Amino acid sequence: NLRLDSLAPSLLTLPDALLFDRLGPLIGTESVIGGLARAHSSFLVPSHDPDMHTTITFTADHAIHPTDKQLEAWVPRLAKTSWAVLSCRMNMGMVKLLEAINETLEHLEADSTSTEPHEIDLLDLESEERTAFPRLKTVAVGGR
Repeated sequence: NLRLDSLAPSLLTLPDALLFDRLGPLIGTESVIGGLARAHSSFLVPSHDPDMHTTITFTADHAIHPTDKQLEAWVPRLAKTSWAVLSCRMNMGMVKLLEAINETLEHLEADSTSTEPHEIDLLDLESEERTAFPRLKTVAVGGR
């Protein structure tokens, strides 16, 4: 008898450069960490590998609200992130995510295609210490 778990998905037989640099961003960071890693045990180790997350991508027509527990789990996996593409509504959870990768982030694209207006409460931002992004080279911001 052959067990499904004993077979590596053909996706994992791809070279790391293709899997991490090309397919990871297309699949999306939230899907890789929160979905694929739980769907098949073969994706668990790569989903924890910071080399897989040099580019992070969050795409949604709604706000993505990472909890403190999720951030605690995700941030070590994002230790080598240099490029972030956020195509979702911004909120304090996403701000905290960006601030957690401030030391390595070089490029940021933030754009919301949401049709509903949204904003971040400035009182939340004023009470926080300012975070420096020492390597940040480019920022592209759009949305409503």
